Amino acid sequence: MKNINTLMISLLLLSLSSLCLAGDYVLLINPVNPAESISRDDLTDILLGKKTTWADGQKIKIAVYKKGEAHRALLKDTVKKSPMQFSLYWKKILFSGSGTPIQIVNNEQEMIDFIIKNPTAIGYIAAAGKIEQLKVIQVIE
Repeated sequence: MKNINTLMISLLLLSLSSLCLAGDYVLLINPVNPAESISRDDLTDILLGKKTTWADGQKIKIAVYKKGEAHRALLKDTVKKSPMQFSLYWKKILFSGSGTPIQIVNNEQEMIDFIIKNPTAIGYIAAAGKIEQLKVIQVIE
């Protein structure tokens, strides 16, 4: 019986980790977006501006926080960069003319508003945040 309980707890924790990467943030998209999941590699490529369209060919709009724990956790889990390194990376991309600016938001409400107003948007909030009106997208390995 003890092994079954341990297995059940392990499965529960594994399923929660796919929604809350590192337990610090939840990845969100507009509810009209048909995507149900995204690979970690695709998420990394999106954040680095290397993947710019969804499977249906629509342009991806990215929103990231200017600072904060959720921002730091997302960058650590995906692009393996600090917030400063990420900012410098994007400044270089934009200066070279080879990328489209990403949306920088200051708080959860700005993030939610951006995703609601943009059907092809992807963003994130702290895991403890409100996710009403938005769709949680799972990150798969």
